[in-house]
Amino acid sequence: MDSTFIKINLASYLIEDELIKDIPGALAKKHNFMPVFKIGDTLTIATSEPDNLVLLDELQNELGMEIDVLLATTEDINNAIEQHYGVMDLIEASVTEAEQRESYERDLGIQENIKVSTSEMSDSSIVNLVNLIISQAALRKASDIHIEPLEKEIIVRLRIDGEMSEMKKIPYKLLLPIVSRIKVMSGMDIAESRIPQDGHINMTIDGKAVELRVSSLPTIFGENIVIRLLPKGGITFSLKDLGFADKIADTFSKAIRSPYGIILVTGPTGSGKTTTLYAVLNEINDISKNIITLEDPVESQIELVRQVQINPKAGLHFSTGLRSILRQDPDVIMVGEIRDLETAELAIRSALTGHLVFSTLHTNDSPSALIRLIDMGVEPFLVSSSILAVLAQRLVRTICKKCKTEYKPTADELDLLGLDESKTYYKGRGCKACNKTGYKGRTGIYELLILNENMKEQLIKRVSALELRRIALDLGLLSMQLDGIEKIEAGVTTPEEVLKVTDFLKAK
Repeated sequence: MDSTFIKINLASYLIEDELIKDIPGALAKKHNFMPVFKIGDTLTIATSEPDNLVLLDELQNELGMEIDVLLATTEDINNAIEQHYGVMDLIEASVTEAEQRESYERDLGIQENIKVSTSEMSDSSIVNLVNLIISQAALRKASDIHIEPLEKEIIVRLRIDGEMSEMKKIPYKLLLPIVSRIKVMSGMDIAESRIPQDGHINMTIDGKAVELRVSSLPTIFGENIVIRLLPKGGITFSLKDLGFADKIADTFSKAIRSPYGIILVTGPTGSGKTTTLYAVLNEINDISKNIITLEDPVESQIELVRQVQINPKAGLHFSTGLRSILRQDPDVIMVGEIRDLETAELAIRSALTGHLVFSTLHTNDSPSALIRLIDMGVEPFLVSSSILAVLAQRLVRTICKKCKTEYKPTADELDLLGLDESKTYYKGRGCKACNKTGYKGRTGIYELLILNENMKEQLIKRVSALELRRIALDLGLLSMQLDGIEKIEAGVTTPEEVLKVTDFLKAK
């Protein structure tokens, strides 16, 4: 490669939106170049092959302008293409190609009798369309892909940082081949569309192994597909990665190293409970401990940990699995969720006989978890003698670092959260890096309840959840809302996010 070419770092260049609109992303992706700027009839591009004269001639002919070149790495070019174009124009091209193929097959009179096989699907543009949707979702760090049939079209939506957003509308006539392709990939029965099915796919996307869990559900307009994306390498978060305030982190870290007792993590579905429990297991895991888990499903593999996936059809429930685990000489037990009295009583018995037990409950705050166990039928004295700590949590989106800017909260936000008007607050303006949302990534807000003798006495007296919360606050419980306010003042998140998940709580 000629050393006379100027090498640039594309990440430091501000590329105009008008230039992105003028130069097709499909062309940039095809020839692996990135337009940088245009002066008159001369376009300057970044390429990893600046001395490729055939490429330059092709671009000159296709674009009808003179081409100047700069040198950039292939990785930088790919990152810039994904940042500025994504693959939406490529998806559009695949949709058009798939429509043309579908029309051609229909004109041949074979549409009603198509038999989809793996080899047939591999020749279809539907393969490219499905792969592009999945790869774009992975690159955007989506947790789920929703392919939803409506009366006249299909909507593809992504869940990113807990929020749903539309990715693409697709003509309804492509529903059957798209669903069939996904079923072939995930090992489902493509001939069965009347009942729900589950499957999984292992893929490599951008050099990373990804597991896809696929669910189909028959609706009045056709089969709805949801694909959950999970990193194949496992959940490797540590407690430091989860956004704990220093005081909570120190106290929780001591609690999880207790020799016995129960530690509960509570919150609604999607609040990060499983991720927290995995981080806890990573933190305490070593060769001296026998750790066994019961999960539904097993979301990630942890070295040295025996992980069991429950199977209700085979009679393996949390309660039956827990009975068997106790005969496996465990030191630490993780039960995915306490759903019934039998599981609760077995977990408590395990704790009282010298085991450390971790589990989850669906409650709004930490004191309510204790009352929930009593409502299930567990005796209050058993709850008070076995529970060590309850961690309640929510997830809030974090402000995008690339477009972070100062702003003044609304009067309602100041009032509802009791914010100090004289302090500086931040939000994201919205940029390409965060897909115009102003947010990128999520962190947790927490409240940690450690049971003391006073609280144990109140539990035995069967006080209400509200009274128990008041006592806990009087004893110094840092509420989730107060934890959220600290993160607002630190410029991590916004008042809007904290109010969205904690408006039912009182900061006191």
